[in-house]
Amino acid sequence: MSMKTQISRISDQPKKNFNAVYQQQGRMLTDADWNEMNDLNLRDHHQLGQAVISSGMPGKNGLEFRSDRKIIPGIVFADGVRARLSGTAPMEYADQVDLPHKPALPLKNVCVYADIWSRTITALHDKTLMDSALHGADTCTRTQQMVQIKWCPISMCPIISDTSPFRGDARVSLALRKIEVSQDPCNPCTQSLDIDERIGNFLFRVEVHDQYLASGKTFLVLKWSRDNGAEQYEVNHIPTGFASGNTAYEFFDNNTEKNAGLHLCGNSRVRRGELSKTFTLPTGSGKPVAFVRQWDGFATLNLTDTLLVKGTDMGHPLSTGYLPDAHGYVTIDPGQLSINGELLTIKVTLGASCFVPGDFWVAPVREAEQEPGDFVLGTATGGKPPNGIHHHYIELGQIDNTGTTVPLTDEKSRAMAFPTLTDIRAKDIGFTQACPSLYQGAQNVQTALDALCELNAGHVGYTPATCSGISVKSLLSTTPGWPDVDTDGKVTVKDILDALLCQLTA
Repeated sequence: MSMKTQISRISDQPKKNFNAVYQQQGRMLTDADWNEMNDLNLRDHHQLGQAVISSGMPGKNGLEFRSDRKIIPGIVFADGVRARLSGTAPMEYADQVDLPHKPALPLKNVCVYADIWSRTITALHDKTLMDSALHGADTCTRTQQMVQIKWCPISMCPIISDTSPFRGDARVSLALRKIEVSQDPCNPCTQSLDIDERIGNFLFRVEVHDQYLASGKTFLVLKWSRDNGAEQYEVNHIPTGFASGNTAYEFFDNNTEKNAGLHLCGNSRVRRGELSKTFTLPTGSGKPVAFVRQWDGFATLNLTDTLLVKGTDMGHPLSTGYLPDAHGYVTIDPGQLSINGELLTIKVTLGASCFVPGDFWVAPVREAEQEPGDFVLGTATGGKPPNGIHHHYIELGQIDNTGTTVPLTDEKSRAMAFPTLTDIRAKDIGFTQACPSLYQGAQNVQTALDALCELNAGHVGYTPATCSGISVKSLLSTTPGWPDVDTDGKVTVKDILDALLCQLTA
């Protein structure tokens, strides 16, 4: 989940295998405890779903992409994550509410898939989360499971990690800066600033805002905030002083918030929030001006040429030309980006790193236990991968170069409509055949059983018995061993009967 909300930290630690959270009498219950309990429950459900179902659609009320290109709303599982595309009737691809500004679905050579991920919803996005009896107080937030039906070139199917990763793999480290403030030579009464007083307690966030192609070059946009990107308001209802600080601003709306993740459907640039160094509303048709969010700063990078295009931090321009210890100093090379923020140094791996818009890293900063120079995320030798967002994919179908929907294989067909445990039939169970001539290529138990209806003597092997004395075998055999009449490399009852009826004479 994206979680740009007023939280103190993310305390979930999957590697420690915690499975529950318990209160103690007289102890404080924090937001982190409550949120970790939800994270544990969600992970348990997902792991159970992965072990039992993995990916597919239930036979009843399941999501479906039909041969006529209509989408049937319903339930879908991807990597064990259950989600639902809401709706009561078949819909067109273009009618999806949760996938705004979508490019048209081509007539041929495409793979259609579902992208499933969790989006954070606050009272800013949904006013029903506020209760007028509490004078409109903002309380808990929600997460919304997004189901977006997307498409990509058929050459990218099936959806695999290198074409559509579940999240990026770039690594970020964050270190508290060592800031030396000298005395003012013009004022002998001034004192050096104690850096410890400037650390504070906050949750620092770095996020991938966008990655796009322009003029054959790849550009990356990063943004960061000591408030976890949670200072956000309606543009027409901002608090006093919000628009007059040294921070940067992101103007956005509900549609731009739905555009996290990759869109592999061509070179058309996905619409995202508009970043600005000043509180200046973007102009032009369709620009996002409903809400505004505050950031410490942002940077636009030309990854192809390894250049800083522009950037700012707390009102201070970023530049590669400052002194190394200066606020706003940037170094960028093919392997790493380093930015001196006001309080922290941000280091991001570049090179072959994959960035997915919506990737984010968070680190709690606590003045009681951290000092200048300490790493609050990662170490001096390496950073950490993103906390999220986690995307889950499932292929729904393909349209070939003639514009025809490609029929599903037996294996995919069974996954696209799996039954309940109380209604499993033979056709729902996969089958690996050991005798192709007998089972005729059967891929499920039902077709294998049907093949047995055509069983004949040619499918039954026979090993001649060892006989002594005079026997029917010794009288009828004309050559050692029964002949392989049909020359298929094995002797069967059919060969025996054929030899007796067709080859033996008086």
